[in-house]
Amino acid sequence: MAMKLLHQVSTLCGKCSPTDMDILQPSFNFLYWSLHQTTPSSQKRAAAVLLSSTTLIQLLEKVLALTLAEADSPRTALLCSAWLLTASFSAQQHNGSLQVHQTLSVELDQVLKALSFPKKKTALLSAAILCFLRTALQQSFSSALVALVPSEAQPLPAPEDTVLAPLGTSQVLSLVIGLQNLLVQKDPLLSHACVGCLEALLDYLHARSPDIGRSSPHSLMFPRGRLKPVPATLLSQASILCVMNIHFV
Repeated sequence: MAMKLLHQVSTLCGKCSPTDMDILQPSFNFLYWSLHQTTPSSQKRAAAVLLSSTTLIQLLEKVLALTLAEADSPRTALLCSAWLLTASFSAQQHNGSLQVHQTLSVELDQVLKALSFPKKKTALLSAAILCFLRTALQQSFSSALVALVPSEAQPLPAPEDTVLAPLGTSQVLSLVIGLQNLLVQKDPLLSHACVGCLEALLDYLHARSPDIGRSSPHSLMFPRGRLKPVPATLLSQASILCVMNIHFV
């Protein structure tokens, strides 16, 4: 009965448009609950059922695409649910090697821009996006479900960026600065999300190149020297917090 209900809810969502908040908000919340508040075997079955709904995945992609335009609007709560649900889908699919029927495209630059220039009263949305980004970093951007696509206006990567792909040096810099700015807001939930993302970023950099992972705290500078450098202790402090097992739940 539970799997049948999940199928019905996912089918209903697939028939909606991103403007149908009254239907989508409780539906997304129910789907997210189904992926977290049940036994591991039930979670895997639930994820398999939901991932089989191509219309649901297509809808999620459309909702996520509205993040920059709708971040400070009545749809903020729906955007939070969509990012968290996408992160959960990606984690469940990756951990369980579940079949993917429909990929979900996310523009990486748009994600970083949403974190670098957050609008007012969007701490919860920033935390949800960070949860998604942490999942992507932990998977080394290898998700079979989520395809992180470059911006159409993005220049060709520099030779030194190859080892960090799909991230570039400028994008790593943008992310670090964005996390630094979010940390100073002193919102407990957002701080936990930032630390979790910083931990995943450090692990990603170190896995791609131990030299980069070690030098990042000391070498990340603002572009073109127009502003002050990022404090060298930023990522070192994040490492200390991570050792203390401060994670975003």
